[in-house]
Amino acid sequence: MAKRAVACLAVLCAGVFLISAAMAVHPTTAEAQAGPPPGLALGWPTNGRPVTEHDLAGKKICWDNGKWAVFGADGRFSNERTNHGHWLVSEPGTVEFGNENAIQYLVLPDGTFYKHWYKCCKSITGHKEHWGKVCN
Repeated sequence: MAKRAVACLAVLCAGVFLISAAMAVHPTTAEAQAGPPPGLALGWPTNGRPVTEHDLAGKKICWDNGKWAVFGADGRFSNERTNHGHWLVSEPGTVEFGNENAIQYLVLPDGTFYKHWYKCCKSITGHKEHWGKVCN
């Protein structure tokens, strides 16, 4: 059990380091649109831009796994599991939810969304990702 916990912690720490490096605040708009350097990207798109509140407010996003999320303009959040959540963009590209989860979001050039986060031991890398689009 202890070995598994240490392994999960190592994966989580490595993931946090890499995500911090890859999603660092870029000093110029051109750099932000270019995304992280190719060596730092672990498979996520490098041609997106960090999501803003305006990108999500009042929209329903349908994800590639069949799940959905509604981002109310008033900060309320609902999905297939809850109708009583809250959301906010704490900084460009970072969406925080009432349960203290923070997920990185990008808006891709075609208007679709990409989100990713780390969840220790749920996959080989701990990295989870989904693509979504505005839906009704």
